[in-house]
Amino acid sequence: MAPSPIQPDAAADALQAATELHRAGRFDEAAALYETVLAAWPDHAEALSLLGLLHSQRGRHADAYPLLKRAMALAPSPKLSLALATCLYRLGRAKDALPHFDRALQAMPDQVEARKGRAAALFDAGRYAEALADFDMAAAAQALSLDMQISRLFAAGMLCRWQGDEDGALAAALRAAPPGKSVSPFPLTFFIDDPALLNDWNGRRAAHLIERRRRAGPQPLRAEKLPQVRPRPAAEETRRLRIGYLSDDLRGHAVGHIMADLFDCHDRRRFDVLVLSTARDDNSDIRRRYAAMDGFVDLHGLNRSELETAIRRAELDILIDLQGHTIGSFCDLLSQRLVPLQLDWIGYPGSIGGGFIDYIIADPFVIPAGAEGCYAEKIIRLPHCYQPNNRQRAIARPLPRRDYGLPDEAMVFCCFNRPVKIRPKLFAAWMEILRAVPHGVLWLYAPYPETAANLRREAEKHGLDPARLHFAAGLPQDQYLARYQAADLVLDTYPYGSHSTASDSLWAGCPLLTLAGASFQSRVAGSILHAIGLPELAAASLNDYIATAIRLGNDRAALAALRRRLHDNRLTMPLFDTPRIARNLEAAYEAIWARHRRGLPPEHIALPPL
Repeated sequence: MAPSPIQPDAAADALQAATELHRAGRFDEAAALYETVLAAWPDHAEALSLLGLLHSQRGRHADAYPLLKRAMALAPSPKLSLALATCLYRLGRAKDALPHFDRALQAMPDQVEARKGRAAALFDAGRYAEALADFDMAAAAQALSLDMQISRLFAAGMLCRWQGDEDGALAAALRAAPPGKSVSPFPLTFFIDDPALLNDWNGRRAAHLIERRRRAGPQPLRAEKLPQVRPRPAAEETRRLRIGYLSDDLRGHAVGHIMADLFDCHDRRRFDVLVLSTARDDNSDIRRRYAAMDGFVDLHGLNRSELETAIRRAELDILIDLQGHTIGSFCDLLSQRLVPLQLDWIGYPGSIGGGFIDYIIADPFVIPAGAEGCYAEKIIRLPHCYQPNNRQRAIARPLPRRDYGLPDEAMVFCCFNRPVKIRPKLFAAWMEILRAVPHGVLWLYAPYPETAANLRREAEKHGLDPARLHFAAGLPQDQYLARYQAADLVLDTYPYGSHSTASDSLWAGCPLLTLAGASFQSRVAGSILHAIGLPELAAASLNDYIATAIRLGNDRAALAALRRRLHDNRLTMPLFDTPRIARNLEAAYEAIWARHRRGLPPEHIALPPL
């Protein structure tokens, strides 16, 4: 129903009343009054800005943006610049938000919220050095919240700009935080190896996302936006078990690359498989491969109400969430119990929390016996490795070492993980390894010049010649894989170890040494090594990790034997046997569905090898 028009001279009274309702938290009534004013005065800048701010407060940023943009065009002000910048940032448009943050700070250089907002936008845009400058100015004003302190730590980590025991300080701050506090838990996994502590914050985040969705309220359903999904057969006896995989990363992303083969390997005679993708079309080869799949459903551009409706209409028996607590989380939707059984897999290395996910898919190594209490879900343990792989990835022809700037005769240790995964204690262990392997060099991924400069400086602090550190930039996938063939041994990071990059190195023929901790994210590479028949490369302690690296670095024959084993195992062991993992998953789906049909609650399941 259209809002009732009012006379222009009554607009001020209506705005006053709407503002009072807004302050009282009576959002729907306030919005109706704002809209009444705008029906009479479509270009009323104050009404536009107030309604835009109300929508932003409720998390309905897509509704807020056009209102704030119109208000800014009619009556620009520093406060509107800040509101518009914040709205754009919340819409995931960090780069578009930055000019508006800049304008706000030009007029209000001491405005802390603008400073914090620009820091967050710079952070999301990958401009970490600039973000740190703003974070530090906000910290000086004692205005950094816990979540922004974590973002600051992450930004500093990407530049390897370390200051004392920041990881320990973060763990202490998390343990001391009040019960209602919530932060995004994914960044925590880079610094914390305590699955119980991580599980606590996973649950907090789930509760926060659910509450945020409640405050936002329902969004309009646009019938033209809802995708067509093939109907299920009406007759029960002809139905296959219908499973759906939900992800925002089925594009040129690590999850997109490792999942593609798995979807093709499902037995379509027994399973009706839908691939539910909210990912934008990034025009990558892998995205085109998904779009051509039988059962692909493009959900990009749907609002939350439309997405919930589309998933319900798919009539799934089992939904597998591939997002978890990473960017694009679906926790608010899954809390509505869209499907009889809901599972967590692959996208986030840990529990979701919240009580609305029935199972987490794992294996006996990533979640060992006795660790069940650190996960909110029941655990499905696949018999080998929980991680699928894509065996269709091409490897370019490798270049000679000199073309990478490496010495021909050196023992080349490498690590191409993101720099934030290199923590100071682990780097100290790497320096100890280099001291004991005199002909060794360390080859690292450094996407920013400051990262390389800081790591060279840290090497000098440890008494090492910084020339023994070599650095690599980003490359296309096939050339990146080929680069591993110029290295001798990957030194894994901790506590967030290699996941898809572990499989990358092994697929390319380079062994990897990992340190298995207590948490999920620290144990993935160990699981991968067990599944390819190299369990001795999963060290149980830092001393074991150092000793193994030194032994292999000084024993060319042992290293050559290891590489031969890897070559022989590459296509015979379970790690890259995607049809086998598909059969294991299908057995798991049938087992949990059978329990559900019998009215039994979820329970831990360990599948025997097939």
